Amino acid sequence: MNTALSWIKAYVPDLDVIRVEDNYYMVSTTMHLSPGMPIMKSKDLVNWEIVNYCYDILDDSDELSLRNGKEAYGDGTWAASIKYHDGKFYVSASSQTSVLDGYNHDLSLLFDDQDDGTHIYMFTGSGSVHVRELQEDAEGNVTYKDGGLDQTIIENANYGEDINLKAEGAHAYKINGKYYIFMI
Repeated sequence: MNTALSWIKAYVPDLDVIRVEDNYYMVSTTMHLSPGMPIMKSKDLVNWEIVNYCYDILDDSDELSLRNGKEAYGDGTWAASIKYHDGKFYVSASSQTSVLDGYNHDLSLLFDDQDDGTHIYMFTGSGSVHVRELQEDAEGNVTYKDGGLDQTIIENANYGEDINLKAEGAHAYKINGKYYIFMI
């Protein structure tokens, strides 16, 4: 048995991994770095290749380009999430600029196929877990669903009282009819 370890020689924080048929796909946070949010592919969860990026550049500002003594470490994208539904890949991330109104800390998506159709949920939060229902239009744009689910489902997701970092990065899954939420 080969017990050698294989390493991804890159900065790969806040990753999310899914399986589509015989392939695994992973997305990672890149904060202020460009190109941003690499999409990686693997057959065995050991050997990965970068197959694309979600964007080439967020903005050509001094902060995001690290020019003139400026920086924007926390102002890029973070907490990336990848999902696959009906033949399409969906990637979401938290950012100071968003296509959705309001701030959604460490968001991730869940596509939930039910008897009345597919429901799209966005999970967010820092210290708590909030879920909000989304809708997709004919062009694949995602917006908040009017009258859809919009509630906090876990008030205090923190582990213990004496911890500075609040629970965040909720990723939700539906497996065999049961819902699971994983957080850091």
